[in-house]
Amino acid sequence: MSDEQPKDGPPFRIWALGILAAVGFAVLFWRGPWWFDGAHIRDANLEPADGVVITGFRTGLVALAAGIVAGMGLWYTHKSHRHAEKLYEHGQEQFSHAREKDREQAELTREGQVTGRYVEAIKLLASQNTTERLGGIYGLERIMHDSPKDYPTVVKVLAAFLRQKPLKPTRQAIPIDRQAAFTVLSRRPEHKGEHPESIDLRGAYLVGAVSEGGNWEYANFSGANLTEAILVDIHGPCADFSGAILDRADLHNSAIPGATFNGASLRATTLPEGIEGVWLWDTDLREITNYRPELIQKAYTNDGTQIPATGAGQ
Repeated sequence: MSDEQPKDGPPFRIWALGILAAVGFAVLFWRGPWWFDGAHIRDANLEPADGVVITGFRTGLVALAAGIVAGMGLWYTHKSHRHAEKLYEHGQEQFSHAREKDREQAELTREGQVTGRYVEAIKLLASQNTTERLGGIYGLERIMHDSPKDYPTVVKVLAAFLRQKPLKPTRQAIPIDRQAAFTVLSRRPEHKGEHPESIDLRGAYLVGAVSEGGNWEYANFSGANLTEAILVDIHGPCADFSGAILDRADLHNSAIPGATFNGASLRATTLPEGIEGVWLWDTDLREITNYRPELIQKAYTNDGTQIPATGAGQ
């Protein structure tokens, strides 16, 4: 018997207390007037005055019982409401925890997929087959757009690919796979916090390369061969080489119409014959190999005035 009591104990006590309260109320309702005011109420042959006292007592008792029942109802409602709130808060916590776990799992899955794509693209980039190398380059471009976290790494990989010396160094146009890598870098998406020197193309062989995009700010083209390159931005007014380093770069016969070289370094650079409308504000033009004053006269500062012929390039 003692073994079953803990399981059914609380409900039984509640029912027992309820029955006792009902019996007590009934007894009090019946005999209460005589217990509380027996000196003024007859036991038999009741008079109207007795009825008034009895009715008043019982009315007050009923009102008191109703108030107690109402108070218990409010207490029970409040308790139920608090319990429901706790259940809701607990459910929200579980939901938030589950959602965070799902987000973390989704992020891990996504990173795993990106890593797999990256590894596959690198394998293709190292292939001896030109078509496979092109697939690797455009695969890296897709990763560069999809994963900002991997953006700097992809830029460095493509720049390193372009810095590799060609198997047969000639003055011929850039191979198709190197052109593809150059195109991808030129139209790369903009990301906040990009390192100013993140594009390292020092000594790169870029003969005849065509720049589809024009974002070359702070790029390092030191010693690069840009002979006959077309450095424009097909999506904008001109290419931007602001802050770029082109020391000892070869721009012979290249096309740079309207390009911006503000703050760039063109020291000992071989410039093209035509530099109409380029912007050279605060640009280092010392030791230019083919310096001619009339070329500099065609360049403009950022306020629209021409750069003086004297003193520049000295």
